[in-house]
Amino acid sequence: MRRLAARAHLWGGLLLGPVILVLGLSGAALVFRAELDDALGGPPAVTAGPPRALDAIVASRSSPSPARRARSSSRRGAISPIA
Repeated sequence: MRRLAARAHLWGGLLLGPVILVLGLSGAALVFRAELDDALGGPPAVTAGPPRALDAIVASRSSPSPARRARSSSRRGAISPIA
């Protein structure tokens, strides 16, 4: 009887553990929504108007703009991989 209870407890935990983990993480995200929005740069931007074609979006991003400057992708003190 004890062995059966131990197996049931093991499999119940393995099956229900991930479900409870997802519920806990999603609940924490809902509780701290305002703080997460502030930490991640504010709520997502919503634009008005009809959706644009993907080709137009790619063309607008690939054309050079004087307002955009190239930024370095390396961080000071970061260890670079040996090639």
